[in-house]
Amino acid sequence: MRDIKKQAEQGRAIIRKHERADLHLSEIMQFVDLYDNEAARGSNDGLYTVIQEAFLMGVAVGNRQK
Repeated sequence: MRDIKKQAEQGRAIIRKHERADLHLSEIMQFVDLYDNEAARGSNDGLYTVIQEAFLMGVAVGNRQK
């Protein structure tokens, strides 16, 4: 099983070296909008949806870096 905190620290180290790879405010706002849209529909799963979408985004971005 992966250690989430360890993986996040490794990500921070990469971002420190490659600042252009960091999230942009517009991307963060898309996550906020996703959460808000889930809540507006009466769903309590907004946080889980955001986590899943962030993970899938990371998979896609990481795959392109190969």
